[in-house]
Amino acid sequence: MTAKQIQAEAQHIFEQMQSVREQRERFSPESITPVMRATVEELAAHIEMVTGHGIVNWKKIEYGTSEERVIEIAAGAAKAKKRSAGARALSAKYGKEGAERIITKHSGRHYSLQS
Repeated sequence: MTAKQIQAEAQHIFEQMQSVREQRERFSPESITPVMRATVEELAAHIEMVTGHGIVNWKKIEYGTSEERVIEIAAGAAKAKKRSAGARALSAKYGKEGAERIITKHSGRHYSLQS
């Protein structure tokens, strides 16, 4: 994402949270979450930090998550992608059903490539 896209996304989230925050301040002030208190700059910094570690879908990472935790999540995603590389290669060569049969035959475990 470019800096302009990040800023626009942060502004959009800020505007959404402001209306929710105003309602919660009136009825239930203790239920205000950290993302509702964040400024546009803080939201942009969070998005930039998460995408900077290679996480494509930054919306799945909760605001306020530490950088160490983001690194752990990114490493786990990379590890999972490497783990399924053989299955993807078989799927490309033999199709999904053929790859599933081969994996089941050789590993003894059922592996579903169907989406």
